Amino acid sequence: MEKIKYTHLLKCRHCVSAGHCRTYYMRCNILGETKNSIKLEIIGERNWKGYEQKRRIRYLPKNESWRLQER
Repeated sequence: MEKIKYTHLLKCRHCVSAGHCRTYYMRCNILGETKNSIKLEIIGERNWKGYEQKRRIRYLPKNESWRLQER
């Protein structure tokens, strides 16, 4: 199995109902920046194992850049 290469972690939160929230970190790579956002490649599906082959492009508003942390 190939080792997953990523440079950052994105802090995320999933809530089912009030008071039932879980915070987790998703692996990601920064692909670039636009005027108002940061372009990210998200690796995997939430913090589940076995979904490492799934990759998506997402845009994070620059005012939420506090959610990113270096690996």
